[in-house]
Amino acid sequence: ALVGLPAAAQAAPAPAPATVHDDGTVTVRIIAINDIHGRIGAMTVPWAGTVEQARAENPDSLLISSGDNQGASLFASAIADDVPIMDVLGAMDLDATAVGNHEFDKGQDDLVRIGEHLGLPELGANVYDETGAPFLPEYSVLEIAGLKVGVIGTAPNDLATLVSASAVEGLTIGDEIEATNRVAAQIADEVDLVV
Repeated sequence: ALVGLPAAAQAAPAPAPATVHDDGTVTVRIIAINDIHGRIGAMTVPWAGTVEQARAENPDSLLISSGDNQGASLFASAIADDVPIMDVLGAMDLDATAVGNHEFDKGQDDLVRIGEHLGLPELGANVYDETGAPFLPEYSVLEIAGLKVGVIGTAPNDLATLVSASAVEGLTIGDEIEATNRVAAQIADEVDLVV
């Protein structure tokens, strides 16, 4: 249920029990979002309701963001340091999120605040520190329908041109595909599928 949202958003039917097909497989639905940019307003409840409806149609669903959940936000979220949109995503049980360029708008230290508020790591497999080590968590493993799903996140490879120089000071942004393939190979024995 969407705690804290109006009743209209909470009215979606409860998820049905997980369905195992005759051949023993399950269908996992990935509900992917990106570039939310703190869009709090008239469309919040209908949008959240659409996500909840998709989950009701398939209880084996994951909600994953590709980043830019905040930053360049509408006034209602921006005035409160984008806490409102993070609260909405938390109420919607966001399962994983990659880091977008706007997560760097207020610098590297703000990534900690964002991750703590969401209760999720900001994933960025192609973001490296001065030693070449990963600066952010590279992936999360989610369990659903008896499967382990590895979710790999990356930042835009042109991140340095999209944010202030101080926001990425000391960081190197690598190729998204190379980082995704590297991490996918690294976790292949740990997961059943990779997103």
